[in-house]
Amino acid sequence: MAMDVGAPSGKPGRASPSMNVTPLVDVVLVLLIIFMVITPLMAKQFWLYLPNKPDQEEPPPPDEQDGPPPVVVLVTKTGEIKIGPEVIPLDQLAVKLTRIETPGKSACWHILNSLRTSP
Repeated sequence: MAMDVGAPSGKPGRASPSMNVTPLVDVVLVLLIIFMVITPLMAKQFWLYLPNKPDQEEPPPPDEQDGPPPVVVLVTKTGEIKIGPEVIPLDQLAVKLTRIETPGKSACWHILNSLRTSP
């Protein structure tokens, strides 16, 4: 039940709107009781088991893509053959290339030609 106290507002004979707060108070009290009951149940301790941290850190495993460095063979305009910065005579080229090749691992070869004209 709502009760009007004071001077009537508006036109006589018309209903004046007034807010009934009783249902609002009822809902708030029910929520308060629910939270008061649930709060002690939520205060339980949760046990969390974590593995122990190792004393020594293990080094990361080697990257499989890391192999021997690439071999760069360059043929210059003058006809010199270079492996890296070193100039190799033509008769020594096969011997030098077999020494560079690592057994059991494939090397990456880059053969560059400076005789080509740029497009």
